Amino acid sequence: MAISYRDAKAVTPPDDGQKRAIEAWLQSIGMELMTFFDDDAPKMASQNNLRAWAGLAVGQIGVATDNDRLSSWGAKTNEMVICSADDDGGLPLEMKRGDKALHYQLHAVGPLVVNAALLNAKFNDSFSVCQGKLDRIVDFTLSAIQEPELAAAKAGTDQTFSTGKEKLEAFQIAWLEPYLKFRKSEKATRLAEQYRPLSNSNLGGNLTIQYSGKSK
Repeated sequence: MAISYRDAKAVTPPDDGQKRAIEAWLQSIGMELMTFFDDDAPKMASQNNLRAWAGLAVGQIGVATDNDRLSSWGAKTNEMVICSADDDGGLPLEMKRGDKALHYQLHAVGPLVVNAALLNAKFNDSFSVCQGKLDRIVDFTLSAIQEPELAAAKAGTDQTFSTGKEKLEAFQIAWLEPYLKFRKSEKATRLAEQYRPLSNSNLGGNLTIQYSGKSK
């Protein structure tokens, strides 16, 4: 909603009363999320993909409402989750998910990449934190999509993508579009071209149109 609000007000600015009401409401949600994940969330939830999604939400509320405290928290959260990755790019807390380790790695990469892309104008090192570990996270994820045994080796069991329980869907890799806007990757380009258009409502809608200008 924060992403949509930011885009909408750039086209048709709300009047002063609307702006105050909308932004006060969004900021109250952002503050509640920030407080919960800092103080009350269970240990794993405070560090895993749920934290990454909270970082996206809070960071984008901060950007949409010009609240530096919220946008900075979103950037720091992104950095925290990115820095937790192992040297290969696997996210340890997601690799503990058994046969759905790769599923949850994908679920975490989405908000990490989109948040980095949307925060880049404010924090222009958003893709380079932890010596560019986000690139390793993306590369491992893309490699594991092609070879799920890479995730299986970390998780200790076959993955749903290799057992037939799950099939990769376009919404799971919609984050490729913002990634390719800022980074070069033949592996990412090939996969994006295979599945376009890439859309995910939780990440802002049709990301193919937004980031590449292509409809397919």
